Amino acid sequence: MKYEDLLTVPFKEFGRTMDGMDCYGLCIELCKRAGKTLNDITDKKIETIRKINIIVIQKKDITAGDLVHYEHEDGELHIGYLLDKSNVIHMTKKGVRITPLIYFSNVEYLRVV
Repeated sequence: MKYEDLLTVPFKEFGRTMDGMDCYGLCIELCKRAGKTLNDITDKKIETIRKINIIVIQKKDITAGDLVHYEHEDGELHIGYLLDKSNVIHMTKKGVRITPLIYFSNVEYLRVV
């Protein structure tokens, strides 16, 4: 899946375009490129995320295209997209980053259905 053009997209709260995205907007775009529809939400609370078209999965079952839901070091909840079983593409206040999965803690794994 092509994602290189997303690496220069800046952070924008509730952004859903190439002019700016938040972490959820980035996941929406990546899912769309993978042929899946991730329903949009108005907040990033886990209670809201669990009510949309995703299911929780076990780490042993993860695959490229799954989502990782985690608490960022600033205490905010974030979501990223698994490029493969080892790397997550995600949005930060400084823009899009690719980070090894091992650097995330308290992760919940999600699959778009």
